Amino acid sequence: MGLASATESYAASALYTTLASLSGVVWRIRRARNSHTSERTELLDRLRAAFPDMNIAALMGDREFIGDTWMAYLQRQNIPFILRLRENQHVLREGYAAMSIAAIARHLRIGERMIVKGRCRLGRHDETLSSPVRLVVMRLASGKLLALACSGSARHALARYRQRWTIETMFGNLKTKGFAMEATHLTDPDKLCTLLALLAFAVALTVKTGVAMARLYPIPVKNHGRRARSLFALGLHTLRKIFVAASPAQIIAFFGHLVSPKLPVTIGF
Repeated sequence: MGLASATESYAASALYTTLASLSGVVWRIRRARNSHTSERTELLDRLRAAFPDMNIAALMGDREFIGDTWMAYLQRQNIPFILRLRENQHVLREGYAAMSIAAIARHLRIGERMIVKGRCRLGRHDETLSSPVRLVVMRLASGKLLALACSGSARHALARYRQRWTIETMFGNLKTKGFAMEATHLTDPDKLCTLLALLAFAVALTVKTGVAMARLYPIPVKNHGRRARSLFALGLHTLRKIFVAASPAQIIAFFGHLVSPKLPVTIGF
């Protein structure tokens, strides 16, 4: 599950998460299982209490984050949502019998998409139906369907849902692509909460360093159209060089600039 802020960049969003983490507001360590609606609503209530002025542009969730009670809560709280659905999810449309998403979108070819006309309800005739939602469906390169239920307009839902990938990116930065969190072998929930808070803070500062460095020395773009390295990778490389070449006083001064609202003007010693 992820939140998209209306105005925040990845670095600032990570910093929001970090601040919440350090105050014990958001992080929750659980056993490996799907979360319950009560757990999700409690976490969102705590987040909104900690950051009452934060504007949530959309809440995005994978296929396990669906449910009538959950979506009804989001609508009562006026939180826009974009939730992925399973292909076998049945949908009831006005004038049609209940059909699975796979049946509704069976004509789609790879790369094609469709916005289901009108508002739909998830479920069958003999089940408790969800609140009305909009649906958009796309056939992925793998042949599978990406089906999204939206509380509002479905026109930009696919583009917004792609932002959810930043969560997976952050997980990679916390683990194999960056700070090797799994190498600690910690299992105690309280210690893991503290470690996650500190690492989230480190990721935010690393990305911010990468942003500042990229403004001074733009990252080359390869033939396939992607940048040669990520902002995180650039920031981590830069921080390593600073730790090797700078004096303790210079490092402290640099981090003083780094934790301020503005980007560092210069990087290098």
